[in-house]
Amino acid sequence: MRGYRDRLLGGPPVPPDGQGFAGLPSDFRDSAEQFCFFCEGLGLAIAAGLVPENFIISLMGTQIVEVWLVIEPCIMDERDYRARKSGDCVPSEFLPHYEHLVARILELGGRDAGVNIRRELGVRRLPRRIGIPTAISAHPQSDALHATSVQSQAGPQPS
Repeated sequence: MRGYRDRLLGGPPVPPDGQGFAGLPSDFRDSAEQFCFFCEGLGLAIAAGLVPENFIISLMGTQIVEVWLVIEPCIMDERDYRARKSGDCVPSEFLPHYEHLVARILELGGRDAGVNIRRELGVRRLPRRIGIPTAISAHPQSDALHATSVQSQAGPQPS
């Protein structure tokens, strides 16, 4: 997903032209379809209650909204194209569950949605940076720190 997201965040190389996704250059269109249909599936799974929204929003909320902001004009162009092309008997909605997911992220705090969810879930944060493992092993107290860590993982030891 990262490659698709990165390609999309560069923005569409051409503005929407009334042809929907078909009017986009193929590399951009391929990335848009892969990322957007993935988010559509996530949004459907959330709307149907199959996956807790907090899980997805906490994990990917930033990426989901970042891409939506870039690709939204193309999505709206695709909706207009489908409405014109399909007639009255074919649904013209396009990516409604992705849109639902973005709406929920905004309702849950927008840029702070993930932070709010993690706070609500009680996700713990370190009070400060602890450094990399080599920095710990070079520290004079690293043996005691390692022993404490191993002991806490193993539980209380008999005396």
